[in-house]
Amino acid sequence: MESIASVQTKDYIATQIRELVYQGRLSDGQELTQEDIAARLGVSRMPVREAFQALAQQGVLQRLPNRHMRVIGISSENTVQLISVLSAVQQQVLRFVCEFSEPPTAELMALLESLDEVSWHRRISMSLGNAALDSWLSPMLGGYIAYCMRRYKEPSRIERLVLATDFLEAKASDDACQALRGYFDMLLATVRQGARNG
Repeated sequence: MESIASVQTKDYIATQIRELVYQGRLSDGQELTQEDIAARLGVSRMPVREAFQALAQQGVLQRLPNRHMRVIGISSENTVQLISVLSAVQQQVLRFVCEFSEPPTAELMALLESLDEVSWHRRISMSLGNAALDSWLSPMLGGYIAYCMRRYKEPSRIERLVLATDFLEAKASDDACQALRGYFDMLLATVRQGARNG
């Protein structure tokens, strides 16, 4: 069994590298080595290797034949694709919630009051009780999308989620999906503006 310190170190390293990639401080195509990162952070190579493996699975790094890793940067095309796919999936999830379950609207509203967009999206999918869907959707809701939601907070976007939640409570799936689609359009516009502003 892994020690708690090892897990925390690996997760810490992965978080630090991921944030540097998302911020553009590690550039697309940049080569990383276990030795260099371990020396920079003052840790052994083992948690760095484990962090590299996790980041490769998340699509942040790509393994090279020489045991090095290459940074996979976030392009504007990738951002459009990620947000568009997540929008379509989340709209279908809303339809399923309206049809098959009781939406946890009080809990969703509390998340929005604390401006926690990521948890709102996760809670929507969890309300279906479909563990396979949760495990598939969770990585999509993490990573770069979560970074964008945290970095580019905007009250008018939250208002769209409040509207979607109200429609969800009324079991008006088409209206809820339209509000959610507007939310994702605003997120994409905000991310594009943020990228232009640096």
